[in-house]
Amino acid sequence: MATLTRGPVFWLRHLRAEPNQYVLQYRRGKRRRGGSGLSFWFDPRTSSLAEVPVQDHEASFVLHERTVDLQDLSLSVSIRYRFVDPERAATRFNFTISVRSGSWTDRPLERLVNFFARRAQEPARAYLSTVPLTEAMTSAGHVREAIANALRDDPEVAEMGIVVVDVRVESVTPTSEMQDALATPARESLRQKADEAVFRRRADAVEKERAIQENELATKIELEHRQEQWIRRKGENDWLTADLDATASRRRTEGSLELRRLETEADAASVRTRATAAADARRARGEAHAESIRLEELANAEGERVRLEAWRDLPSGIAWAFTLQGLSDRLPAIGNLHLTPDSLTSVIDRLVDNRTTGGDS
Repeated sequence: MATLTRGPVFWLRHLRAEPNQYVLQYRRGKRRRGGSGLSFWFDPRTSSLAEVPVQDHEASFVLHERTVDLQDLSLSVSIRYRFVDPERAATRFNFTISVRSGSWTDRPLERLVNFFARRAQEPARAYLSTVPLTEAMTSAGHVREAIANALRDDPEVAEMGIVVVDVRVESVTPTSEMQDALATPARESLRQKADEAVFRRRADAVEKERAIQENELATKIELEHRQEQWIRRKGENDWLTADLDATASRRRTEGSLELRRLETEADAASVRTRATAAADARRARGEAHAESIRLEELANAEGERVRLEAWRDLPSGIAWAFTLQGLSDRLPAIGNLHLTPDSLTSVIDRLVDNRTTGGDS
């Protein structure tokens, strides 16, 4: 709707309209100005305003008609129209707006819906009254064409400055009881087809079950035949297996005996070899030990000879001292030593004799 605002003087008003709003101003009964998207100041005490929307509008309504076979129908119709002569339309319908709020003082578009419903009802009734219900339900295109032709040729519509842009018949529907009645044959047909499909499926299932049982029986017969062949072949194989097992056992026994003989011979040869090696080792050790003893005896004899030669030239006192020293090394430890005067006298006499004879002390 147009926008109204107060001016600097409290009785003045300012109006601003949108481009799709055609505004008419009358002052003292005469047309002052008119146009789309106007903006002007006016005196509400002496001016009257009208606003006609020039964009496309749509009028939707439902028509209730009856076919030739006396069946009720409901038609959902939608008409799209446009005001091509706003000033003429303003003279036929009340598009006056309040100078205070800018809203319509009446409901012109709703009145236009009722106008189109009355104009569309006559051609729709003229066509539907000549066709039965089943044909009428599929004749939305014929009804739309009849209504469009009637509105296009209606002089009242042209006189109002309106042009019809498009006519649509959304649906043509009978009453709910008639819909159920019309749907029953199709529903029963579908149910019958569903039952036939179930019967065919059951028959196919029975046929498949019979084929499966025949296949199972043939399979069992084939299994029995194969089992008989298997038993016969198993007996033959068992006989051959027993013969082969006996032959293999005999060969294993012979092989085992031969292996034991070879192992015994190998063990005897090994024992002989080890005995020979041990005897050779003992003989070698005996010879080495004998040679060692011989060499040791020779060394001892040589040492004794050397000692004897060394002692041969020693004075008797020194020889006696060395003898006592050697005996002290070989004898056990002596706790107490008792010397008698006789023994000391003989030793001292020998020492004196040796000094007088010129021997070393």
